[in-house]
Amino acid sequence: MKSEQCEMENMNIYGAYIKENKGNISGSILGGSGVIINVTPPQRSEPEQNYKVQKYHGTPISDRFLGIASSVLSILSFFTGFQTIRQAITAITELSELSIKTTYNKYWVIAFVFSIVLTIVGWSLFIFVRKKIFWFPKISFFPVLVGVQGNKNRSVIAIIRLSGHCSKCNGILRFYNKPVAFKSDNGKPIRWQAVAECKRNENHKFAIDITDTNYLRI
Repeated sequence: MKSEQCEMENMNIYGAYIKENKGNISGSILGGSGVIINVTPPQRSEPEQNYKVQKYHGTPISDRFLGIASSVLSILSFFTGFQTIRQAITAITELSELSIKTTYNKYWVIAFVFSIVLTIVGWSLFIFVRKKIFWFPKISFFPVLVGVQGNKNRSVIAIIRLSGHCSKCNGILRFYNKPVAFKSDNGKPIRWQAVAECKRNENHKFAIDITDTNYLRI
């Protein structure tokens, strides 16, 4: 009984020593009756990287406006696409009949391509604003877009400039979409990631969560 009490006291002493030193010891400690206590030092965490909004410019472009505009563009794309296909069929028929002149109008094709591009951009912006996430450009010179909560409970597009200093070397940070994965055959990028990269040392880079609106300190 006394032996067990002695071992418990030794364990308490060792535990108190470890707690006092905050785990900053390593190796093994031999306790009573050959009890071995393994102590693992804590892992050093990376310093927290903070950013701030240097410039902010709100826009009246809301998710509702983008939804309506994208819907109209979708209908326009369908109409111009139908006209383009109809003209193509007519032109092929006239050529097969050895007609000298065809009634093919190239402006329908231009309108179709233009409306398709605008439709894709419009729906992409709508989703991005509705989700209230960041959009980082692939070149750090350009500003960052973000969906924020506007008046009347609507999400709107805001144009911002982020700034900050590297937590490792105090260098100035630049913010952009950096390629992080490439094709093995030709080296073309296939995946990008929003990062804050130090201008002094490009190895000092920090991934940014595009859904974390806590970076917006407006």
